[in-house]
Amino acid sequence: MLLFSHELLSGKIDGENRLFELKAIPLAGSLHLFSFPSGKILEPGTDYHVVKTNIILEVPPPVGTRLKATFLMDESSGKTT
Repeated sequence: MLLFSHELLSGKIDGENRLFELKAIPLAGSLHLFSFPSGKILEPGTDYHVVKTNIILEVPPPVGTRLKATFLMDESSGKTT
């Protein structure tokens, strides 16, 4: 297994966009998302949903927000993007 720690999600933070991307598919149940500068831990199923490497937020983050993820990837599931 590979650990991705504090990965900055890719995607435009403009107050409207809700779609962001990870570099790899996270192992089920291993993903933790953080919003900075607030320090909020986002809750799966409530604040966001995961579809492969895509993260879909329920509410677009405001301009100036940074979204970071920590997760595990099963090396047999494929390569990183």
